[in-house]
Amino acid sequence: MKKVAYVSLAVIAAILLATACASSRNHDISSEFISKESGTYAGYLFWNLDSDVHELSKEFLSIVNSDQVMSSVRFSKVEVISMNDKTREKAVRAFGIEKSPTLLVFDTEKLIWQTSDLRDLYKWADQRKEETSR
Repeated sequence: MKKVAYVSLAVIAAILLATACASSRNHDISSEFISKESGTYAGYLFWNLDSDVHELSKEFLSIVNSDQVMSSVRFSKVEVISMNDKTREKAVRAFGIEKSPTLLVFDTEKLIWQTSDLRDLYKWADQRKEETSR
């Protein structure tokens, strides 16, 4: 009976340790993406080789720089990243990025929003505006 209890405790401890390590790795990955400036956001647009990066970049920047978005959301950083970039493989896996394009938005602490439709940024900006006007 004692043996079963020890084995059960060891299994539970291993699961807790694995969960904590995965959470820590995701936090480590998130820390490289967070906004460095209080009150601002960092946006990252991930794309794959099947997408036209020039068109995506143009659309992304036109939305980010639109009056509708700029009136409620201030980006301190925007970056376009290839999903095929070997240095970003961990981020693609950690954030579950499967579609191109995928936009990730971070505040100064963590990932706060993710979408695969860039036009959703307009709706999100409107929601931020409503939240801050309350």
